Amino acid sequence: MYLAYFDESGDDGIFDHQNPSKCSKYFIYSNFYLPDNYWKIAYKSHQNFRKALFEKEKVNFVNVEFHTREFIQARDPYFSLFGNKIINPSFRRKIVLEFCRHIGQLGTDFPVKIITTAIPKFKLEKPKYPSENLAIEYSIRENLTRMWLDIGKTENFMMIADQGRENVVRKYARKLQVFNQINGRDNKLENMLEDALFKDSQESYFLQIADLISYLSYLWLTKDSWTKSIQKVVNEAFLEECFIALKPALNQKATSQNTKAIVIYPK
Repeated sequence: MYLAYFDESGDDGIFDHQNPSKCSKYFIYSNFYLPDNYWKIAYKSHQNFRKALFEKEKVNFVNVEFHTREFIQARDPYFSLFGNKIINPSFRRKIVLEFCRHIGQLGTDFPVKIITTAIPKFKLEKPKYPSENLAIEYSIRENLTRMWLDIGKTENFMMIADQGRENVVRKYARKLQVFNQINGRDNKLENMLEDALFKDSQESYFLQIADLISYLSYLWLTKDSWTKSIQKVVNEAFLEECFIALKPALNQKATSQNTKAIVIYPK
């Protein structure tokens, strides 16, 4: 059986072409998945990484959630926790890259993989796309289907998502178990066990990994609209370095659109 951890970046609101800054251009889900029999050993490896990072850099992400967006922008609670240290952009770059290198190492040491689905909401215009929840529906469908094809159609799996949007996510995850039309064939995800389960990301290291991937993917897709607080820390060269470090864990078979395992749908 596989465990699939989902976290998102961007909002799922309808894109307003008259007021494009009102909501995000993309809704993104990243999925960090692994076989259940590797869960404990991968967890211990990641926990040990955080302990070593604490000893080396004096930043406690053993007991404190690593929420990538807030960390990169030096928002609370990190400003309060780390004080002047976090003001330095090079420090924030160093920590993010350390996480990326470790996640890449997890992909080398264990059968863990990552798929990201990015929905360009500005393409979901009515009446062609009438549903208000299409960004979530498409993101879940495209991601779970590609994972299902990767792990084998007979493998059972469970979806574990960050809290929020429970009703909508649960609805579409259920739908995929009874109907999933792909290229004219119904490939329903009968091997999904239970409903989608929800957990607070601060209680899950693996949800925090999914959060990091989803936010870096969001930055990669929105290079033309980075705020000044992001530009102090992130540039294109640094972002590329992060994805190179992540490469061993990225399921690049999921898409031929790029080398970052980011499925963009609709194209």
